Amino acid sequence: MPFELLAVVGAGASALITFLLERLGLHEQRHEPTFEQRVEAAAQALRQASATVDELEREIETRQEQVGRLQDQQKLLELSKEQILAVSHELQADAVREGRRAVLIGVAASAFFFLAGVAVTLIASP
Repeated sequence: MPFELLAVVGAGASALITFLLERLGLHEQRHEPTFEQRVEAAAQALRQASATVDELEREIETRQEQVGRLQDQQKLLELSKEQILAVSHELQADAVREGRRAVLIGVAASAFFFLAGVAVTLIASP
């Protein structure tokens, strides 16, 4: 009999505590997510996956560009000594041609201004 009485009092106390906690809003209520909540969670997961895929695509493009630059540099390193000398001579020849052209333009400009100065002097003198 004391065991039965203790069980009844314990069950009553448990029910009373649960009732009070629910009234105060402290009781944990476990609800299954609603359909709308599950749809929103799925949509959020898809948005996050899409953003991650975009980020990975950008990183892949960046790495492909780096690989392309490295391949170009590798090709330059593989040039033979003869090819390097040929390119060097061609660049030097271009520099010499440009230097001659610059000198001719400078001489022509100087001659023009000299003759213009002589002409102005002759015209301006009484």
